[in-house]
Amino acid sequence: MWPAFLPSSGGWLKAKVTVVNVTFADTEGLNGPMTLVVASASVKAGKVEFVAKNVGTIVHEMIVLKTTTAFDQLPVGDAGDPPAPVTRRGQQGQ
Repeated sequence: MWPAFLPSSGGWLKAKVTVVNVTFADTEGLNGPMTLVVASASVKAGKVEFVAKNVGTIVHEMIVLKTTTAFDQLPVGDAGDPPAPVTRRGQQGQ
């Protein structure tokens, strides 16, 4: 729980925030597999805070989006040759 100031309520309230831990990794920098592992595959609607930890050798990024497209149907571009598939556990493969 984190305190939050909600102007419409007239003051400070304790708004529940769901924390999701994310670990980024790689084995050989840009020349090897990279992974993004999330502690929870899904969370309830509401405020979410992502806490990222990079245990790899290079800088990584994560993009969060809301979509009705199935995870395995998301278009992946500029992800190597051949493009990396998106897998169910939130990891990106080779």
